[in-house]
Amino acid sequence: MASTLPLLPTSSSLRMVREVGRGAFGVVYECDDIKTKQKRAFKIVDVERARKRFLDPWNEYHILSQIGAHTHPHVIQFYGSVHLPSGDLGLILEYCDCEHMRSFLLKRGHLLELDAKMYMQQLALGLMYLYYQHRIVHRDLKLENLFLCTSKSDDTHPILKI
Repeated sequence: MASTLPLLPTSSSLRMVREVGRGAFGVVYECDDIKTKQKRAFKIVDVERARKRFLDPWNEYHILSQIGAHTHPHVIQFYGSVHLPSGDLGLILEYCDCEHMRSFLLKRGHLLELDAKMYMQQLALGLMYLYYQHRIVHRDLKLENLFLCTSKSDDTHPILKI
């Protein structure tokens, strides 16, 4: 992972902490929100790279904006966006303190049937919320896009978020 952190506009209340992941069109960083004292995820969408593959780099932003301030326990919260000096798009998201399902399974090797059932139910609840409340169909379901977050009520089982 890269050692240098990107610069944010001076008006931003975010302070970059570390890189936590990379995808085909961007990089995700753990950040501290100085105003709220909360951890956030900051995803930088590489606009130029997305366009070279004939994809709409603003698609994720439009989908997240459509959900807006609505919250669901199994959907990552969207807090806003930042237009970066580089021309890229920055998305401010809920930070999940565990990991994605792929790395979780690689470490554990398997899931107990009860845990698998619980995570599948949580996934179904999140997908149903997106579709029935916002008419959104998630078109990129994969283990790397299923995030685990510590639950305030149950520290033995992280909750799944999409």
